[in-house]
Amino acid sequence: MNDVLKLQEVTLEYPDGVDAAGNPAVLKALDEVTFTAQRGTMTAIVGASGSGKSSLLSVAASLITPTSGTVVVDGTEIQSMSNKQRAALRAEKIGIIFQQPNLLPSLTVVEQLTMVAHMNGLRGAKLKQAKNRAMELLDLVGLEAAANHKAHQLSGGQRQRVNIARALMGTPSLLLADEPTSALDAERSASIVALLARITGEFDLATVMVTHDLEMTDSVDAVVQMADGRATILK
Repeated sequence: MNDVLKLQEVTLEYPDGVDAAGNPAVLKALDEVTFTAQRGTMTAIVGASGSGKSSLLSVAASLITPTSGTVVVDGTEIQSMSNKQRAALRAEKIGIIFQQPNLLPSLTVVEQLTMVAHMNGLRGAKLKQAKNRAMELLDLVGLEAAANHKAHQLSGGQRQRVNIARALMGTPSLLLADEPTSALDAERSASIVALLARITGEFDLATVMVTHDLEMTDSVDAVVQMADGRATILK
């Protein structure tokens, strides 16, 4: 089975005040969304602001429980899991690349990647293993020479590369990227998308990238358009 992410008729509703008759109204952020993402492929999620792109990514990341439908990540159905189980799943199986890198100014680049290891109490050989993994990933994204730099010494594109490396520190099978190029110019945006495509192949990941820029979809394997909470497969 190559399906890493599978959404089946997923609906996500939020309370939205009352209607004209005074009855409780709901907003459908996702409306019976069905799609899959397979290993070794990169899927772009496109659509206007408010179309449901971020809601879809949050559901896929197990950050939000859908109102109905099924979400399966790497063979595990997640909606019935406890918060603790979901956190463990995210740590092990899901890499998340946020729109803003949110790097801590007091930490070096390599410390940004090993921070979770420190927080989890790793010491000795296990901590050394985490540092070695961090250096390998920094080399992968072209930042090994900047390992001891602080965030203010990096360009916007470099900070996003740190964000990508940090998302790979576990052993993810699913990589979720939320507008990873929104703060970058066209040249740096193209290089980030090319890097994500290369990582997808090298690590045999299923990568799902939300983007507002249709030019960033040229190198992806599939395109899903969101509109009013509904998904249409374009490619």
